[in-house]
Amino acid sequence: MILFPCEHCGKVICTDDQSASQRVPCPYCQGTVVIPEESVVDCCLVYQDPNQPQGQPMSATELQEQLEAGNLNPSDLIWTKQVWRPLYQVLNMPLVAGDPQTDQPEVAIRFEEMPPIPGYAPLPKSGKRKKVLAQKPNTTSAPKAPSAHITIGQFIKKLLFVVVAVGVLFFGVVRALRIFNYATKRLASVMIYNGTGKNIFIQFPFSGFEATFIQNNSHAVRDNLVVGLPCHKSMKIWNYTREEYASPEVIAGVKADQSISVPIRPNHDTAVILGDARFPVFRDFNELCESDQIAPAAQLQAMTQELAENLPPKKVKALFEHAQARITDHLVKMETGPIFTDQDYDLSRLNILRGERPESTDTPTTNQNLFVILRPFPNMLSFANGSFTIAGEAKLEQLVVKLPTTTYHPPIPGLAFQASGNATLSLLENGGMRIEITLHQQNNKALPQAYQGNWRYFAELPPGGNWTWNWFFNQPGKVTQLIEANGTVSAMMD
Repeated sequence: MILFPCEHCGKVICTDDQSASQRVPCPYCQGTVVIPEESVVDCCLVYQDPNQPQGQPMSATELQEQLEAGNLNPSDLIWTKQVWRPLYQVLNMPLVAGDPQTDQPEVAIRFEEMPPIPGYAPLPKSGKRKKVLAQKPNTTSAPKAPSAHITIGQFIKKLLFVVVAVGVLFFGVVRALRIFNYATKRLASVMIYNGTGKNIFIQFPFSGFEATFIQNNSHAVRDNLVVGLPCHKSMKIWNYTREEYASPEVIAGVKADQSISVPIRPNHDTAVILGDARFPVFRDFNELCESDQIAPAAQLQAMTQELAENLPPKKVKALFEHAQARITDHLVKMETGPIFTDQDYDLSRLNILRGERPESTDTPTTNQNLFVILRPFPNMLSFANGSFTIAGEAKLEQLVVKLPTTTYHPPIPGLAFQASGNATLSLLENGGMRIEITLHQQNNKALPQAYQGNWRYFAELPPGGNWTWNWFFNQPGKVTQLIEANGTVSAMMD
């Protein structure tokens, strides 16, 4: 029998000799301890209470305290030298007169009630206590390892059973999650953008054998996809360059030119970029495109006044540069792909439409912390009084402005009328600029009969040159008149 203190709580633990060097939990604090090879000198085992048939482990300090408190009798037993002996024999304690425990036959009865000591022959037990003692668990003995030997065949059989059970459980969980995601509309969507420079066919796993044709610089969307857990699906691609690719039906029998692994997540969008394409990424996108005014009101009024007074439209260029600066200030970078998800960017501007997604404020595309990414072909950003059209390199390509109502003075003596209009400002490929305005007259009948019709304004600024502008007037069923800036009038067409 080995007695030793727990290194965590200090309580004395009792165990059998066969458990030496084993790691067991402390029965008091459950901390892991290592059983020494032999008992610690400062520990002992005292038998006092029949309700503790194993005896009570204690330290020498605890034994001294029990003796001083009078809680121990001389006839109580202590385990020493591999046998139980009365305390008065070990500690030279005086006998107490009239103590029934000093009677030798009574001591012998106490020995009969003792539990067997591991490694020694058990003492016979009285029938009166046998049933009670048999129900007492041995809480101080360390657990013993099973002696049964497992063969390799049995191990493989158990391992296969575990693998199959885990596989069936996993398959069932995935199926349950798919049903849950379908019922709650937690659907996935994938946009495939074709920037390869050629037309292609694609085949997505959710489409079966049906192939989808995508022209160059266009895109296709696979929406309302149902998956249980985040996964990857293989997408096959065929270049539309051979005669056998004349229709989607023959694709199934032709080896794919390329295959891409596409990540799919429930309730998330994924963009797949094929070929070379650059996507502009913007910060604070709401500030850029959802403000009330496309430009300060004073700037718009000054530009409109120039046009109304038949002056060179110099302030138009300042308005265009102001809009371009707003775009440049919000541009983060140009993203090249090839795959990104709405965990990285807000993809709401990529035309990934979810017909079945319920409206919710916590969808990934409404996360204000995500940078917004635009598709590389022209995007129109609307304002209360106009719109931007941004080209693929985040350059302002066209600016449409709603002009306030102003009195216009075409280059015809004595002619004036109030009108509002929409001005389209375009950046030319050669670096020049162009302005086209369609005027909406407030009171057409106030004009002379000869000038009651449709008025337009056209101006152009060549690179390094000066502005030239003209006015156009048209009446239904009559020729269009060209009115130059100097007042010269000429017929244009029938």
